[in-house]
Amino acid sequence: MGAWPDAATARSELRAFLNDGPTDRPIKSKILIGPVDGVNRAFYTFEDRIVLGSLVASIEFVDLPTQGVTTATLVDSVIGLISLDAPPPQQTTLRARYYFQYFLDAELDEALRNASGELQESDDITLTPFGLKNSAMNFAGYFAFTKMAIRWAQRMSERLILEDSPVEGGNVGTSNLFNQLAQSYLKNAILLRDSLYMRHGRRNAPAFSVFKPRIPIIAPRR
Repeated sequence: MGAWPDAATARSELRAFLNDGPTDRPIKSKILIGPVDGVNRAFYTFEDRIVLGSLVASIEFVDLPTQGVTTATLVDSVIGLISLDAPPPQQTTLRARYYFQYFLDAELDEALRNASGELQESDDITLTPFGLKNSAMNFAGYFAFTKMAIRWAQRMSERLILEDSPVEGGNVGTSNLFNQLAQSYLKNAILLRDSLYMRHGRRNAPAFSVFKPRIPIIAPRR
């Protein structure tokens, strides 16, 4: 019997393991990206992957309703695009509170498939032996955060964060943090895997592996 009855259960447990549930990452109040010129009605949250139903926008700390004359609508939760029915007045500040998640379901599913390939000759995570469950979670965390580190590095280098982004050093630090988390998960995954094999008198099987991408630590440009 495998460690999980189905892939959806494995994904749910991986979210909990990575502290990436729908209420794990709250933003209490953050200025939205976009010109407040009395004309513009489209704004962006700094974080991506907004949890549906969690966003509340405000003008000068007065909440905007989701229904009525002046409303705020989350148009695209993946990129954090918000549309207002009426533009906010000039020289006002538009903020929002919301929850966000690091990973999409598809990204966690991919991480679990890669993790499965580290432990068996199959990408079906449901076939993972129960004794390797914790190792699989850590391998999946490694793959997920490695991809996140690469995404943030690309985001910085391509300058996709507009004029209201934090200083460049902050973006560098975020990418490096994700990379460090990934390496920590990888170390734990290998220890847990090899420990199980040693307890059962086996060598460090399986004798196959997949390529493990690793990006270098990034330093701010001088």
